[in-house]
Amino acid sequence: MAHFEKRLSSETKFEGRVITVTLDRVELENGGTSTREVVRHHGGAGVAALNDEGELYLVRQYRYALDRELIEIPAGKLEKGEITPQPQDHEKATYVKKISKSMGDIDWTMDAVSIERLVRGLNPWPSAFTRWNGRMLKIWEAKVLPDPAVKAPCGSVISAGEEGLKIQTGNGVLCVTSLQLEGKKRMDTAAFLRGYQIEPGCIMERSE
Repeated sequence: MAHFEKRLSSETKFEGRVITVTLDRVELENGGTSTREVVRHHGGAGVAALNDEGELYLVRQYRYALDRELIEIPAGKLEKGEITPQPQDHEKATYVKKISKSMGDIDWTMDAVSIERLVRGLNPWPSAFTRWNGRMLKIWEAKVLPDPAVKAPCGSVISAGEEGLKIQTGNGVLCVTSLQLEGKKRMDTAAFLRGYQIEPGCIMERSE
């Protein structure tokens, strides 16, 4: 059963550039009434900026209310009237289908940039994956490298070492730096390769 409170009236107590404070009178589910002090924010945005090593960039920001600096993600706020919402043009709108596990099945004929974006976009669920020796191998983190002088077949392992697992794609090389073998824990590729041997030339396969 859904719960609700019906707003009967609203009185603005403060209106600033960033927030508006109202005193609302509401009707409760039991028929009684009460008041709610409501702070409405005009909106804002934060950015989770990562470098190629997966490190998150933070900023040191002074906050007057606390009279000290905080470590935060880069962010900004909207002031009242700063933007004018525009209705969507439905003729130009497109639909995105529901995310499914099959979307994570890596097609190694794609270019390395697209596959790296797939890896990031499907982390943490459903995750990008391939098959190695008949077992699912989830790819959690990877970076793009240029094509080698001699291009190998798509999906073939070029090298496996401390730098990562380098796999040939349709255009460029994907260097896998974090992975998870079926039934095992997620780990850095370098640590994984100390327990499992992946020979150059072996092929990463699709599930389908």
